[in-house]
Amino acid sequence: MAYSRVGEDTVLSPDIAILDIDARHWRNLIKLFGSGKDGRGNLLVFQKDGECVKAIHTKRGAILDFVLPDKEHWGALLEEIDADRMGIMPIDLPRKFLFAAQGSFFRDDDWDHQIMMIIEALKPFVREEIEWFPGAPNRIPELDPEKIDDYFDKFWPDKSCVGFFVFEGRRPYTSVILGKNKGRIDLFTTLDAFQLADGPLDWGRDAKRVAEICAEIHYPLHAALWIELETLREMTKGGKPISFLRLARSRGRAALWPAPVKWRLYLWLARVFRGY
Repeated sequence: MAYSRVGEDTVLSPDIAILDIDARHWRNLIKLFGSGKDGRGNLLVFQKDGECVKAIHTKRGAILDFVLPDKEHWGALLEEIDADRMGIMPIDLPRKFLFAAQGSFFRDDDWDHQIMMIIEALKPFVREEIEWFPGAPNRIPELDPEKIDDYFDKFWPDKSCVGFFVFEGRRPYTSVILGKNKGRIDLFTTLDAFQLADGPLDWGRDAKRVAEICAEIHYPLHAALWIELETLREMTKGGKPISFLRLARSRGRAALWPAPVKWRLYLWLARVFRGY
């Protein structure tokens, strides 16, 4: 994986090593953060003068001879074509977005800054110019490149790794291990690098073994979240994820280990004073 231009201040190293990416772990990671609880995809309907001129299912492609029914039948339509959500927009909206996006950043900006500015340009189009049914996608997060860089330096020391591990019983469902050095991410891998992509792995008992292997072949594991798949899904549905995580940890359904003092303090402050 390489990029044509990476600036001095980008969070990604130009020499990032992408190693041992287990295909199942990668697919499941995308599925976790994809749209819809069961990943059925979305229906995008493009109109001109109030008439549908093109319909695209994001997983199955174009739908030929599509006719948009009256609004009271939209729910049945989504069930029929196996989609979670429908977005209706004017046919020229993609062109307008591309025009706005190309003027949202400077060509000499770092790669990650350019992406963040494109996302900022996308927000008003998603919020104001697309009619969503039954509701709009999850809120697009606010991104501040300078704050992200600051958090990287404050909470994640150089020459260390952070991990994200999700389990179905004793079998890892997905995993991500990121390494950082000189202020930038220089490693992206999964448990496949440890020959543990398919388990069996008792994360409550074997987390230290994973940390030891990580230190031997990459960097020491600075912090990691270990969590059951269903627990993670429940946590992301609610409005207080940190409070839910605290409860899940007390019930043995999740663990933050290693758990640096700064991380624990930040989570406590976010839960107590911000209601997360």
